[in-house]
Amino acid sequence: MKQHRYRSFDGYITIVSIFIFSILLTLVMTLITGVQKSTMQVEAELALDTACHSALAEYHQELLSQYDLFFIDVAYGKEEADIAELEKHIRYYANKNLENTNFWDIVTTDASVEYAQMALDESGEILEMQMLEYMENKLGLDMLDGLKETYSFVLSGNKEREELLKTRDENQKRLDRERTPVKVTYKEEYDAETGETKQVEIREEVPIVNPAENVNQNRNKGILALVTRNASEISPVATDLNLYYSKRGRTIEGSGYLIDDHLTEGNELVDELLKILYIQEKCGCYVEQKEDSFMKYQQEYILCGKDNDMDNLKETVYKIVALREATNAAYLYSDSSKRAEISALAASVAAVAVAPHIQPMLETSILFAWAYMESLYDVRVLLDGGKVPLIKTGENWNTDLSIILNSQNMETGKSSERGFSYEDYLKIFLYMEDGEKRINRVVDIIEMDIRQKPLNEHFKMDGCLSAFWVNGFFISGHGHTCDITRLYTY
Repeated sequence: MKQHRYRSFDGYITIVSIFIFSILLTLVMTLITGVQKSTMQVEAELALDTACHSALAEYHQELLSQYDLFFIDVAYGKEEADIAELEKHIRYYANKNLENTNFWDIVTTDASVEYAQMALDESGEILEMQMLEYMENKLGLDMLDGLKETYSFVLSGNKEREELLKTRDENQKRLDRERTPVKVTYKEEYDAETGETKQVEIREEVPIVNPAENVNQNRNKGILALVTRNASEISPVATDLNLYYSKRGRTIEGSGYLIDDHLTEGNELVDELLKILYIQEKCGCYVEQKEDSFMKYQQEYILCGKDNDMDNLKETVYKIVALREATNAAYLYSDSSKRAEISALAASVAAVAVAPHIQPMLETSILFAWAYMESLYDVRVLLDGGKVPLIKTGENWNTDLSIILNSQNMETGKSSERGFSYEDYLKIFLYMEDGEKRINRVVDIIEMDIRQKPLNEHFKMDGCLSAFWVNGFFISGHGHTCDITRLYTY
């Protein structure tokens, strides 16, 4: 009986041991599986990180070299941009990395870019953000205080200048509508039939000889020959704008902002000034051309958008002349001695024409013709690399009233130590330009210059990317899978 009890107890111990061993084995296998999965997760994350950072390291070198911009060109030298090319690169780098460090036989079966932040998303704001970041790091915002005050002052006078030019145009219309004055005289004639002497009325038209007529009729005609030393040296470069972004349009769309660094409200003036300073640092103009650039007057193109250098320069000169004419006219209105000269000349013309009522109109016409000719002198100084004060005084006024009678006798005016340079005037007009047109034309300039470099003949800025969400799918030799989604950006 006693021996029987011991045998039962031994059987009980055996069953318990098997049960405990099974639990321990299950626990060990679970731990091993967990270790496998955790290790796989770590290896997969490291492989994906390495792959995506390697992809980011394939930034476009010419964009960085010429424009200090970090973007991946997902065309990779081909004619059309395709996000699938970036995905191929990520998969390749991930599998190469796993090849060298793989303990669990992990492979990347898929790496798909779910969202992409392209350079020209949000109407070009993605590109502008990098421009702003570059200029902020280079200059610091303190340097902009003086510029803000200067350009706020200049822009505040726009309405007054527009009103002055409107006055000029309306005055010219009234003069054009003015009928030719008729001078009436009487002459005694003898009538042979009656033997009497009678008075005969003689009506004679007296044309109004406006001293400003020659200037007004030829305003802006052949202007480049008047303001440049040698018009034959002006760049002849022309292009087909349909090849570039502003006319071509988008070839690939992105997902917009992926990171919270978009343009904020409240600093619009600072942001605009930084963008313009970036343009002037990276793009050439008439007085300081960029070496090896396609279009020689790049800032003028960004401002005017014509397909050739000559027309872009001409349109820019028109803008500067109009601004200078308005400010010069404002000075003439304030200078009593010059107003007296104008009044005396207008009075003599009105007296000869026997039309005293046209004297005020003649005065306005002569005043603006004089202001215009002074403006041509100013622009000659600017195109020679000199400076012109925004508001003139008697000391820095270049011309006398006789210039309106002999507009071909042009000389170069005097440069001022203080004042605005040609590039300063470009800053004003670039600031006033529509923001979307401006950034689109900046993109055109970038494409023009990048395409001159080897292996970049098909470069398109809208195919460039600065951030992306990627989903990587991994599988191990033990059948475990891993799904990782991450954001990568510069």
